[in-house]
Amino acid sequence: MILSIERVLLTLIGLATIIAILPAINQGMEGIEAERNKNCVHIAARAVDLAITNSIGGGVSSGYIFLPVKVSYRCEGGNVYLEAGNASASLSYPFRLSCSGEAYLYGRFTASWHSDRGNAIVELRWSGLGGKH
Repeated sequence: MILSIERVLLTLIGLATIIAILPAINQGMEGIEAERNKNCVHIAARAVDLAITNSIGGGVSSGYIFLPVKVSYRCEGGNVYLEAGNASASLSYPFRLSCSGEAYLYGRFTASWHSDRGNAIVELRWSGLGGKH
């Protein structure tokens, strides 16, 4: 009988301890998620900049990246906006850009130039596994 009371008390103490530390674990995981989103947005921003910069001379981006979260991207005028969760970044260029989609998993950004009514426009795309353009 005494042994079973000890087990019950130890079980209750264990449950109380778990319940007490759950908010701290949850808060820590939210911080990790926010940091991961921020890092993925920054990696995507560097890859976008590399693709656009390399396309100016006629080349292409050769660096593949891995993004464990979906990073959405869109272009408005000469700006590229990237977002994942609450993290975001933007890049500005002195020419028009065309893009919209999601980058996810393994792939790379590619940029190509075309003309629209005499204006040069850069079209930015995600190519690889996951994501959509």
